[in-house]
Amino acid sequence: MPYKFYELLQLREPIAKALVNHVNWKMCQTGPSIEMFEVREEHRGKGLGRRLLERIEEDARHDGFTCIRSTHDRSAPGFWKHMGYELDLDEGRKGLPWATTRTNEPLRTEA
Repeated sequence: MPYKFYELLQLREPIAKALVNHVNWKMCQTGPSIEMFEVREEHRGKGLGRRLLERIEEDARHDGFTCIRSTHDRSAPGFWKHMGYELDLDEGRKGLPWATTRTNEPLRTEA
């Protein structure tokens, strides 16, 4: 599947964006992987990251996926924890990208 690019605009300017790729990985065969996720600093804390992530998860459900993975960002652990994700330390120790994970019905988000 192709990449999907998500963008939230304010006055035609991007204030939040994400890039999702569909890749093969151990728990879910093929599934969406968040490659980039960014909210401009001056717009953080306003629920935009939540809104963007919820849209990504909604699209994954609609596309029939039961898992989603994020390996892009170690700089915002508070956001991912607040959204119910956990850092998969085993992935980091194995030399693979660190992954944030969450289980949520009906969409399962796993590393």
